[in-house]
Amino acid sequence: MSFRLLFNVRETTSPPALVIELVGTIDSSKCLERLHEIVNKSTLPDILIVFSGVDYINSAGFAEVVVLNERATLGHKRLVLVDLNIKVRSVFEHLGGLQILDVHTTEEGALRKIAESASA
Repeated sequence: MSFRLLFNVRETTSPPALVIELVGTIDSSKCLERLHEIVNKSTLPDILIVFSGVDYINSAGFAEVVVLNERATLGHKRLVLVDLNIKVRSVFEHLGGLQILDVHTTEEGALRKIAESASA
């Protein structure tokens, strides 16, 4: 498997959030080292990771997403995963990720939930 994973990083203003779009495969913990750096350096409390461009994830990659979520939580940040394709969603379902991670179907829906929780 390849260690190639591309990142497109942008910020939203309403609500303020960091959006990280992933493209490629997640087949080892090494794939997400850069993602850990981006999340750790962010000053925004809400971070959306868009999986629409991820065509494959294995159990090692999934485990690293869980670690990333735990570290984000410890840093008082909320990690929200959005737009998992059917293959990636299947891995998350099989490994229990839909129960332990904040997963949304669309970026718009996730941003709406973040805005609602900020105003509550």
